[in-house]
Amino acid sequence: MTSRELEHQLNDSEAIAIVIVSNFAYTLEKVVFNTQVKHVILTCLGDQLSRPKATIVDFVVKYIKRLVPKYYFPQAIPFRRVMQVCET
Repeated sequence: MTSRELEHQLNDSEAIAIVIVSNFAYTLEKVVFNTQVKHVILTCLGDQLSRPKATIVDFVVKYIKRLVPKYYFPQAIPFRRVMQVCET
């Protein structure tokens, strides 16, 4: 999905929150300020795996396969943190 398509979909749906895989965070970073999105929940491919497996999967995806472009999202909330809050 291109940044233009993502921006159109977010504006068309009037979304104020989005859950996005880190692989696509770079695309969202380019358009998030042109949308109504206020909450970004960032997930990784290994988030639903056990901690050791998740660490390995996320490392391979990001550093070996290089499938995650660099992005800067200081306001993003990690998916694991959201799940911890929901459990309590």
